[in-house]
Amino acid sequence: AYFTASPQTIMAGQTATLSWSVTGANSIVIDNGIGSVNATGTALVSPSVTTTYSLVATGAGGVASGQVTITVNQPPTITVQPAAQIVTVGQTASFSVTATGTQPLSYQWFKNGSPISGATPALYTTPATVLADNGAQFTVVVNNITNQPVTSNPPAVLTVNLLPAVATPTISPNGGTFTGSVPVTLACTTVGAIIRYTTDGTAPPSASPAYAT
Repeated sequence: AYFTASPQTIMAGQTATLSWSVTGANSIVIDNGIGSVNATGTALVSPSVTTTYSLVATGAGGVASGQVTITVNQPPTITVQPAAQIVTVGQTASFSVTATGTQPLSYQWFKNGSPISGATPALYTTPATVLADNGAQFTVVVNNITNQPVTSNPPAVLTVNLLPAVATPTISPNGGTFTGSVPVTLACTTVGAIIRYTTDGTAPPSASPAYAT
């Protein structure tokens, strides 16, 4: 008893042909769901994972067997998508992806739809960010021997925040010099920050407002 099929490699969803020829046997069985077969024949198989098929023939002279392995290459599947990142101007941001499929897997990161040169690992770290990077969208394409690439979705959005600028408050009336109990106006303008007024640099004053944007 023997298989005439050689070990084969297929893509997931494709079929392979098993062939066999047996003499002097009264019982012939192929495992993995094929069951009893005739002495000579073929079978089309579509295993979803790598599978070894074994033929066992029983006759007056004993038992003979043979086997063949069908290797199934699996296309990539992204199991953990890249996540959005929030950084401050000058910091770097790191995006990562987790994928399964027949190894080795390849990666290519994109920024706003354009490939990033050299960005081919599963983890990509940006250069130091600038304000213009705010709102940029990052995706990654994962591929392997099946040539059935998959793209991460949705895009991971990068938020880049400004460092708050140092602001000098103004005080009125009289530039901050006054006597007695009088209303005092504090004014301070900055961008992208919460302004908190304090009397001694450590605690908010009892006057209102204690903070403003």
